[in-house]
Amino acid sequence: MKTRLTETLIKNTQWKGKEVRLVDASLPGFYVAINKHTKTFKVKADLWVGTPGQKKKVRSVNQAFASVEQISLRDARTQAATYLSQIKAGTDPFKKTETYEYNIKKMVDLFILSRQEKGRRPATCEGYSQISVRYLKAIHSESAADYELHKAYELHKKLTKCHGAVTADKAIKLLSSSYRYIRPRTPAGTIDHNPFEGFEYNNPKPKNGRTMILEELPSWYEALQIIKNPIRRGFHLTMLYSGLRRATASKIEHDWLDERKSCMNIPGRAMKNGEDLSVPVSDQLIQIFKNTSTCSKRMYPRSPWLFPTVGKDGQVKPIVAANEKALNHRTGHTSRRTYRTIAALAGVSDRNGDLLLGHKIAGIRGRYIDEPQLFGQLLHDQKLISRFIDEHMLKG
Repeated sequence: MKTRLTETLIKNTQWKGKEVRLVDASLPGFYVAINKHTKTFKVKADLWVGTPGQKKKVRSVNQAFASVEQISLRDARTQAATYLSQIKAGTDPFKKTETYEYNIKKMVDLFILSRQEKGRRPATCEGYSQISVRYLKAIHSESAADYELHKAYELHKKLTKCHGAVTADKAIKLLSSSYRYIRPRTPAGTIDHNPFEGFEYNNPKPKNGRTMILEELPSWYEALQIIKNPIRRGFHLTMLYSGLRRATASKIEHDWLDERKSCMNIPGRAMKNGEDLSVPVSDQLIQIFKNTSTCSKRMYPRSPWLFPTVGKDGQVKPIVAANEKALNHRTGHTSRRTYRTIAALAGVSDRNGDLLLGHKIAGIRGRYIDEPQLFGQLLHDQKLISRFIDEHMLKG
């Protein structure tokens, strides 16, 4: 059904178990495809070639060309009109280009776009983009067809030295995946090899994460008081009392808290797995939210976030608090690991401990358990964990 496309309509329309298509009433062939994790602008039209009266249908073009985060609706409609005009004239604007036109940047960009079309999580695609911009920029202009193995090893060695073994491996694996994607989708002779086949990666052993022991909690809480910003203090307390990932906790908004039901409703856009989550909240967490919200609304009255800050560009954004000198870097994932350890020490079952972290129940059990019905048990355990933290952190 055709509709009048607006930015608001696109933003408010959500995935409903299958792809939702918002077809533009003003430009036939232009629509927005809404999937579980992505919203993309697409064009759809039949490509005909030949002289009038003898035209032959070549193929049906149904192609995504940008995500809604990349360009505005107005720019997308203009771009779509250009594509549709070319198709009507018998030219395929999405036809695979020749060898010399493929450089590393274009190849990686096409791979990332393909992942978006596949419905991969936005965080995953954004991670690919960041790797490309930060670590592959030096080779963006090089020909993908001419890139050789010895160059790959030189780049890998340099990245390992400057940014670490894990980052170097991620960058090269992104390149390798891009080659694997693009090779079968280009004409014969365009890209005939993947220089990363058989590549020897660093494959560093994962480091054991830091976890605070119970005896550390009083000194950690004392050090927390040194932090003058009440919003940052509230953020670190929330991390410890909830076990949320840092990226999720930083995006908490004022209206997510439902005090009457003792829960916080987190939308999928703030979750690593892209799925909505209702987190049970204890009385301690509710009080932390209230105290922080009062300060937040006073300091940043127009911000929707519970933990806002001002970026280098002067814009208000969610807090970024990877490290705190006062806390001796006992923040972020350390708080999450400490929370899960305390849950075990307090007697919380492994199943409930994992669910409180936002993890899914593994295997066939997870398919047969209706998690929402466990909310009462999870709330009980959340309160138990908070009391356990209080007993060991605030004693004396």
